[in-house]
Order: sequence, then C-alpha cells, then structure tokens
Amino acid sequence: MSFQLPSLKIRGKSLLPIVQGGMGVGVSAHRLAGAVARENAVGTIASVDLRRHHPDLMEETGRCRDKARIDAANLVALDREIQATKAMARGLGLVAVNVMRAGPNTPPASASPANPAPRPSSWGLACPWNCPN
Repeated sequence: MSFQLPSLKIRGKSLLPIVQGGMGVGVSAHRLAGAVARENAVGTIASVDLRRHHPDLMEETGRCRDKARIDAANLVALDREIQATKAMARGLGLVAVNVMRAGPNTPPASASPANPAPRPSSWGLACPWNCPN
C-alpha cells in the first residue's frame, strides 16, 4: 500500500509536509536544518547560543560575562548559520528560525502550580528562500 502526503504550500512553494522543530542547546543548527530543507521540507534553526558552534566566537566570549558582547557574538553566529543552511539546502525547502527570548513576563523562580506566574513571551520567524537578506 502506498500513501502520499499532501504538499504543504507556503508562499507558492510546494513542500513535504514535514517541519523539523527548533531544538535549542546546539541541536538545531545549520547541519540539521540544511539537511531537512534540502529534502524540500522545513528545516528550523534554533537561535539559542549558536556561538558555541563557532570556535572563534567562543574564544572571544567563552569566559566573558558581558551580555552585550555575548549577544553580539550570537547574532554573528546566527547569520553564519543561516548562510550555511541556505548553502546546504541548495535552494530547496524552507528555513525557519526559532527565536525564543524570555520577556518581561518571565515567571520568577518562585512560581509553582499553586502560585502560577505569567507565561514567558516568545516569537518566531519563518523565512522562505526569496526573503530579503
């Protein structure tokens, strides 16, 4: 028995209906997201601390406690990861970037089921290949 999944159509592209979720802590970087996109599906880069994939950025910020320098290094790493993902995908599929950031409503450490706190705010971005650089 053969079963064919219907295509996922996003911005005029017909894709495999597979979306690789963004997994932080170094799992969802360019190698995984690029491989998924190259199969004409949606690959996702998780933006959490991507500098750890780049030895030069870790050399600059590995023992650093300056949040602004670490954030800047992570932005450089994110740009590198997006470019590497696009190169791996060779124009196929779609790339999403999962950007999780704790906002002003992040629950305090003392939050518990008996004393719930507001949910953290987060946002995400999916960008097709014809998006601006």
